[in-house]
Amino acid sequence: MENKFKLTRREAVTRFATGKNPKKIKYIRPREYFAKPSSQYYPKPGSSEGKIETKIIGVKRVDDAFAKMMKAIFSIGDGMANIPNVTVTRTFK
Repeated sequence: MENKFKLTRREAVTRFATGKNPKKIKYIRPREYFAKPSSQYYPKPGSSEGKIETKIIGVKRVDDAFAKMMKAIFSIGDGMANIPNVTVTRTFK
C-alpha cells in the first residue's frame, strides 16, 4: 500500500493504466437471490459423512495454563487452602 496516496498496488496500477482514479464497485445482491425465510436447508442423509473432521490441538497446554492461572489468582487472597475443586468436562454429540 502506498503511504502517500492510500492506494493498494492494484488500485495504483489501475490508476496508472487508465489515467483515472479507481472507483469502488457497489455490488448489492438482488432480493430474488435471497432464500425465503420459510425455506430450510435440509442436507441429504450421509452427504457430509466422512468429509467433516475435527482435530483438537493444544488442549493439554491450555488446560495446564488455565490451572496455573487459577492457582495464581486464588493464592493472592487467602492462600492455597481455599482453592475450589472444579472439574470442567465437555461432551459432543
